[in-house]
Amino acid sequence: MESVKKNRRTVIAVMIHITVWIIYIFLPYLGPDFIITGKRFYIRLYSSLIFIVFFYLNYLLLIPQLFTKKKYLYYILITVVLFVIILYVNKLIHKPPPEMIEKLKGFGKRDRHYFLNFRISGTYFTFLFGSLALRLIESWNKREKRLKESENERIKSELSY
Repeated sequence: MESVKKNRRTVIAVMIHITVWIIYIFLPYLGPDFIITGKRFYIRLYSSLIFIVFFYLNYLLLIPQLFTKKKYLYYILITVVLFVIILYVNKLIHKPPPEMIEKLKGFGKRDRHYFLNFRISGTYFTFLFGSLALRLIESWNKREKRLKESENERIKSELSY
């Protein structure tokens, strides 16, 4: 019975993750001003996939192996290196759309890069803290469940005497 509940929870969690990623990828195209065009769609998709990979790398590997084991310095160093890599890769694949370039015409070329880096930085930190929060909440819930189970076991053993 317990394994059926666990499998059901796992399926629900996977479905929630898939739904959130689909919304994240396609949300910019739901507005009236956005049209999905071939090149822009693929640039957006590649950029999204980079952040999705980062989210799961952080969620499944870095947080359990470094953060929860209190290896904070390694965790910070690796996330900073990943941040620089993501900035560089996004700069290679992402050119601002013409309408954004038009809006930023008054700015210099250097300012446009800062704007793009600012947008990527915001997304990066959203994914960083989102995955961290999700993992820590899950850990806290598991710990609370174990404490509750051990308390129930202790009460049962006291009542049996």
